[in-house]
Amino acid sequence: MPAISIIVPVYNVEQYLPRCLDSIIVQSFPDWECVLIDDGSKDDSGTICDEYAEKDKRFKVFHKENGGVSTARNVGIEKSKGEWITFVDADDYIGNNFLIEFVTSINDNPSLILLTAFYTIQKGDTLLPPKRYSLPDKQSSKEYLECLLSRDRVRIEVWGKLFKRSSLNSIRFSENLKIGEDWFFLISYARENHGFIKNISFSSYYYVIREDSAMRVIGNEIIQAEQMICELIKSDDEIYKYCFNSYLIAKNINSIRNAVLNSQEPKWTTAVNIHNFSKKHLRRIHLIVFYLSKVSVCMTLYIITKLTNYKIL
Repeated sequence: MPAISIIVPVYNVEQYLPRCLDSIIVQSFPDWECVLIDDGSKDDSGTICDEYAEKDKRFKVFHKENGGVSTARNVGIEKSKGEWITFVDADDYIGNNFLIEFVTSINDNPSLILLTAFYTIQKGDTLLPPKRYSLPDKQSSKEYLECLLSRDRVRIEVWGKLFKRSSLNSIRFSENLKIGEDWFFLISYARENHGFIKNISFSSYYYVIREDSAMRVIGNEIIQAEQMICELIKSDDEIYKYCFNSYLIAKNINSIRNAVLNSQEPKWTTAVNIHNFSKKHLRRIHLIVFYLSKVSVCMTLYIITKLTNYKIL
């Protein structure tokens, strides 16, 4: 049994896949398996997977009909055998010491290990300085859940994390979500686990920004994930609802603010302009009022202050 299973969902990434798999082969920690799930690729991605499996037996390839990244990851979880599981996106890649940095923290027996820093690769392979999140070395699952719900100093993707297999239980990715499936998975994981989270500030994951990736065109599909999270935590402690409402309020305020700043028309010169703006964004304003009604008076005053600063009130 390998110590770590690396699960890589693969779909039409022939341009990026060799770089990703090459970065796995050269890991300084050798006790791994890489489970490649070809999700019905229409390009040569599946063939590339097979070639690497012939080159190194630690690569395991499974071909399936296209069902989306969640189905691919769920198959990967079922097919993997490692005591620990990590996810790598096929268009990203990892540094030579990616796994060994995780392994150094395994003896502490956490339920989850997080990298709190990562590199971003922009268009043209431009490497940006590492982005770091300031977090304590250890967090309880409750503290981590609060961060996830409020979107505070955390990445909501599953990459850059090492999961203890025994802590996964029956938790799987929602196959009904196209956007936000990682976020929902992490929240589900944090709710079900009572161990602690180990944070390590090591930059060894390279996140590649693609213009055609799913996360670049989010639209309103994230709302479905938000609705599912609301349903998931409705019977939880009030602090979790408070954290999630804080995120929702901030999101809607920023949406209105961005709409105002990006508009080319005069906005506040006449009552007509204000009326038109309010009418256009009525649903978002109603959402803000609704969420404000669910949180404390202090939070309400804080949000009103922010709205005033943004010149929305």
